[in-house]
Amino acid sequence: MKPICLLFLLLSGISTNIKACVCKDWAFMPAVQQEHLNENDYKIITGKVIQVKRVVTKHKIYVQKMGIPYNLVTVQVIQSFGQKKIAETIVIRTGTNAFHDCGFPFQEGEKYLITLSARRRKNAYFTSVCVPTKSLSQAEGDLKFLTQNPPNK
Repeated sequence: MKPICLLFLLLSGISTNIKACVCKDWAFMPAVQQEHLNENDYKIITGKVIQVKRVVTKHKIYVQKMGIPYNLVTVQVIQSFGQKKIAETIVIRTGTNAFHDCGFPFQEGEKYLITLSARRRKNAYFTSVCVPTKSLSQAEGDLKFLTQNPPNK
Protein backbone atom coordinates (compact mmCIF):
# COMPACT_ATOMS: atom_id res chain seq x y z
CA MET A 1 0.00 0.00 0.00
CA LYS A 2 2.81 2.44 0.85
CA PRO A 3 4.48 2.21 -2.60
CA ILE A 4 1.14 2.93 -4.27
CA CYS A 5 0.57 6.00 -2.05
CA LEU A 6 4.06 7.30 -2.74
CA LEU A 7 3.61 6.79 -6.46
CA PHE A 8 0.26 8.60 -6.32
CA LEU A 9 1.82 11.57 -4.49
CA LEU A 10 4.63 11.83 -7.02
CA LEU A 11 2.32 11.59 -10.00
CA SER A 12 -0.25 13.99 -8.58
CA GLY A 13 2.20 16.88 -8.62
CA ILE A 14 2.68 17.26 -4.90
CA SER A 15 6.11 18.72 -4.40
CA THR A 16 8.72 16.53 -2.78
CA ASN A 17 12.14 17.79 -1.85
CA ILE A 18 14.15 14.58 -2.02
CA LYS A 19 17.80 14.82 -3.01
CA ALA A 20 20.63 12.35 -2.91
CA CYS A 21 24.29 12.37 -3.86
CA VAL A 22 25.13 10.02 -6.71
CA CYS A 23 28.81 9.77 -7.64
CA LYS A 24 30.32 8.12 -10.69
CA ASP A 25 30.41 4.35 -10.12
CA TRP A 26 28.87 5.00 -6.67
CA ALA A 27 32.36 5.75 -5.35
CA PHE A 28 32.53 8.09 -2.36
CA MET A 29 35.98 9.56 -1.74
CA PRO A 30 37.72 7.43 -4.40
CA ALA A 31 41.49 6.98 -4.70
CA VAL A 32 43.50 9.32 -6.90
CA GLN A 33 43.58 7.84 -10.39
CA GLN A 34 45.13 8.73 -13.73
CA GLU A 35 42.07 10.83 -14.72
CA HIS A 36 42.70 13.19 -11.77
CA LEU A 37 46.23 14.03 -12.97
CA ASN A 38 45.11 16.30 -15.83
CA GLU A 39 45.72 19.85 -14.56
CA ASN A 40 43.23 21.27 -17.06
CA ASP A 41 40.48 19.46 -15.13
CA TYR A 42 41.78 19.09 -11.55
CA LYS A 43 44.20 20.56 -9.03
CA ILE A 44 45.43 18.38 -6.17
CA ILE A 45 46.74 19.87 -2.94
CA THR A 46 47.30 19.12 0.70
CA GLY A 47 46.06 21.79 3.05
CA LYS A 48 44.91 22.77 6.51
CA VAL A 49 41.37 24.05 6.98
CA ILE A 50 41.33 27.49 8.57
CA GLN A 51 37.59 28.22 8.45
CA VAL A 52 34.31 26.59 7.43
CA LYS A 53 31.53 29.11 6.81
CA ARG A 54 27.96 28.05 6.01
CA VAL A 55 26.24 30.24 3.41
CA VAL A 56 22.63 30.17 2.26
CA THR A 57 21.66 31.65 -1.09
CA LYS A 58 18.12 32.50 -2.06
CA HIS A 59 16.89 31.09 -5.36
CA LYS A 60 13.44 31.31 -6.86
CA ILE A 61 12.39 27.85 -7.98
CA TYR A 62 9.03 27.90 -9.72
CA VAL A 63 7.04 30.26 -7.48
CA GLN A 64 8.78 29.37 -4.24
CA LYS A 65 11.90 30.99 -2.79
CA MET A 66 14.28 28.39 -1.45
CA GLY A 67 17.46 28.73 0.56
CA ILE A 68 20.24 26.59 -0.85
CA PRO A 69 23.04 26.05 1.68
CA TYR A 70 26.69 25.40 0.93
CA ASN A 71 30.01 25.75 2.75
CA LEU A 72 32.85 28.12 1.93
CA VAL A 73 36.05 26.59 3.26
CA THR A 74 39.26 28.61 3.66
CA VAL A 75 42.34 26.40 3.29
CA GLN A 76 46.02 27.11 3.85
CA VAL A 77 47.85 25.21 1.08
CA ILE A 78 50.67 23.00 2.39
CA GLN A 79 51.66 21.37 -0.92
CA SER A 80 50.44 21.67 -4.49
CA PHE A 81 50.94 18.74 -6.86
CA GLY A 82 51.60 19.58 -10.50
CA GLN A 83 53.17 22.36 -12.50
CA LYS A 84 50.51 25.06 -12.22
CA LYS A 85 50.89 27.44 -9.28
CA ILE A 86 48.16 27.91 -6.69
CA ALA A 87 47.81 30.60 -4.02
CA GLU A 88 48.95 30.00 -0.43
CA THR A 89 45.39 30.39 0.83
CA ILE A 90 42.35 29.36 -1.20
CA VAL A 91 38.58 29.23 -0.81
CA ILE A 92 36.69 26.05 -1.65
CA ARG A 93 32.95 25.72 -2.19
CA THR A 94 31.35 22.42 -1.24
CA GLY A 95 27.94 21.17 -0.23
CA THR A 96 26.86 20.82 3.38
CA ASN A 97 26.15 17.09 3.51
CA ALA A 98 27.89 14.12 1.87
CA PHE A 99 24.70 12.14 1.31
CA HIS A 100 22.37 15.01 0.40
CA ASP A 101 24.42 17.26 -1.92
CA CYS A 102 27.82 15.49 -2.15
CA GLY A 103 29.48 18.06 0.12
CA PHE A 104 32.73 17.14 1.84
CA PRO A 105 32.59 17.39 5.68
CA PHE A 106 35.65 19.60 6.32
CA GLN A 107 36.60 20.29 9.95
CA GLU A 108 38.50 23.40 11.05
CA GLY A 109 42.11 22.73 12.04
CA GLU A 110 42.29 19.39 10.18
CA LYS A 111 44.61 18.57 7.25
CA TYR A 112 43.38 17.02 4.00
CA LEU A 113 44.35 15.80 0.57
CA ILE A 114 41.99 17.82 -1.64
CA THR A 115 41.11 17.37 -5.30
CA LEU A 116 39.69 20.59 -6.74
CA SER A 117 38.03 21.52 -9.98
CA ALA A 118 40.68 23.36 -12.02
CA ARG A 119 38.36 26.28 -12.76
CA ARG A 120 37.21 28.67 -10.09
CA ARG A 121 33.70 30.07 -9.94
CA LYS A 122 33.01 33.24 -7.96
CA ASN A 123 36.63 33.12 -6.69
CA ALA A 124 36.21 29.64 -5.18
CA TYR A 125 37.34 26.19 -6.23
CA PHE A 126 34.93 23.26 -5.91
CA THR A 127 35.26 19.80 -4.37
CA SER A 128 32.96 17.01 -3.22
CA VAL A 129 32.93 13.44 -1.91
CA CYS A 130 32.89 12.25 -5.55
CA VAL A 131 36.57 13.10 -6.11
CA PRO A 132 39.68 12.12 -4.10
CA THR A 133 39.29 14.42 -1.10
CA LYS A 134 40.03 12.88 2.27
CA SER A 135 41.73 13.35 5.61
CA LEU A 136 45.51 13.44 5.24
CA SER A 137 45.75 10.56 7.72
CA GLN A 138 43.77 8.39 5.25
CA ALA A 139 45.67 9.47 2.12
CA GLU A 140 48.91 7.46 2.33
CA GLY A 141 48.21 5.44 -0.84
CA ASP A 142 47.08 8.54 -2.74
CA LEU A 143 50.22 10.47 -1.78
CA LYS A 144 52.40 7.55 -2.90
CA PHE A 145 50.53 7.47 -6.24
CA LEU A 146 51.00 11.24 -6.69
CA THR A 147 54.74 10.98 -5.96
CA GLN A 148 55.12 8.24 -8.58
CA ASN A 149 52.76 9.92 -11.11
CA PRO A 150 52.97 13.73 -10.90
CA PRO A 151 50.06 15.65 -12.47
CA ASN A 152 50.63 17.09 -15.93
CA LYS A 153 49.19 19.77 -18.17
